[in-house]
Amino acid sequence: MIAVGGAVALLHGVVPVRTFPGAPAAVAEARRWVRQVLEIETAPADIADTAVLLVSEVATNALTHTDSGHPGGRFVLRVRCGPGRLRVECDDAGSRTGSRPRYIMSGPEEVSGRGLALITELADAYGDRADPTGRTIHFELHWPVPPHASGRS
Repeated sequence: MIAVGGAVALLHGVVPVRTFPGAPAAVAEARRWVRQVLEIETAPADIADTAVLLVSEVATNALTHTDSGHPGGRFVLRVRCGPGRLRVECDDAGSRTGSRPRYIMSGPEEVSGRGLALITELADAYGDRADPTGRTIHFELHWPVPPHASGRS
């Protein structure tokens, strides 16, 4: 993948990866970048819309619940797109408490706490893994592909 003047160009066989600063404005930039990648990959519009919503959630969670949101922090997004499938991974600096992401039920008046609920409801698969340098959250979206369609893997 190469970026020219803010535009995204994908190189065949290269997984698009981008590092974002650990600042709230980076969430909007992450959404824009993922949308550009998915337009180039010709993902269906409804899949792209869902992916952008879920990217907003994982990026916000990285900034809110990990050291990625501290000064000098960062998070990394990877987008893997193939026929009928999309996987987005978000690397962050790991949980401040050492705990795994968990589903909590937010009340109707609360303004946060729905990220994992959205991912659970909208993604076809999701998960997380931790290592000594942080944590990776991923989600997958799937869609039917006509039998005669060919695409990148």
